[in-house]
Amino acid sequence: MSDAKQYGAGTIVGLSEALARRLEEVVKDLRLPPQRDASAPRVPLVIRGFPPTKRANGEAEQPFVIVCPADGQVESHNEHRVRVGIVVGVFEEEDFAAGADWLLVFAERIIQSLQEKPTLEKRYVLRHPISWNIMFDQPYPLWQLEMMTEWVVQAPVILPDEGVV
Repeated sequence: MSDAKQYGAGTIVGLSEALARRLEEVVKDLRLPPQRDASAPRVPLVIRGFPPTKRANGEAEQPFVIVCPADGQVESHNEHRVRVGIVVGVFEEEDFAAGADWLLVFAERIIQSLQEKPTLEKRYVLRHPISWNIMFDQPYPLWQLEMMTEWVVQAPVILPDEGVV
């Protein structure tokens, strides 16, 4: 168990929501340059679950950060470990190198935030290592980076004949 103080039990959904809120703070000031004929900078979207579908109307695609619990393990009656994937996606048609560069900017900001504050909402404690990967075969013009994090989640207390407390 970590030295960080924890208050109360957590849930996998709660972890996903807390991590998404943290990542919204991390990327809120990032602005990617406009694409095509658009004049507005592209603002990152933080999504819980699965990636958005590509728009068919020719509109510029927004960069995204996806938070999705991947798997877990029950360590004991009171402690679970949950691995949560973070996928960063950037649509970049005009500048080949910029797509990969933007992925690294996102990754560095996310890693820095998690290392500076490894506990979310006094319930979810980050375990190292944090891994990341940029696949060599990118589905151009979508560039993707995958990160994997591991968290300790205190389980709710279950009392006989009283249920979850």
